[in-house]
Amino acid sequence: MDYSKETDEHRYMRKVAFCAVVVSTVAVMSSVVTLPMVYSYVQSLQSHMMAEVDFCKSRSRDMWVQVFALQSSQPEETASRVRRSWLFGQWIPEGGAGGGA
Repeated sequence: MDYSKETDEHRYMRKVAFCAVVVSTVAVMSSVVTLPMVYSYVQSLQSHMMAEVDFCKSRSRDMWVQVFALQSSQPEETASRVRRSWLFGQWIPEGGAGGGA
């Protein structure tokens, strides 16, 4: 190949082609390195979230068991409770006339 007949446009295009090859090579190499890292991070995040969800489910189930145990152990106490309302800084029985002392 005779380089003496090479014009300025040819030299410019050769530089552009070389830069394009370098940029594409760097992009491919960085994707080869970062994609497995991202996949590993997402997988560890998913496993951590699944563990947290399982923990929340078990705590919720335990709380419901406790709520049902409390409801079944004290049925007579809930029937004797009087419903009250708040009126101007004092508790009054529900349906009562109110009034102050």
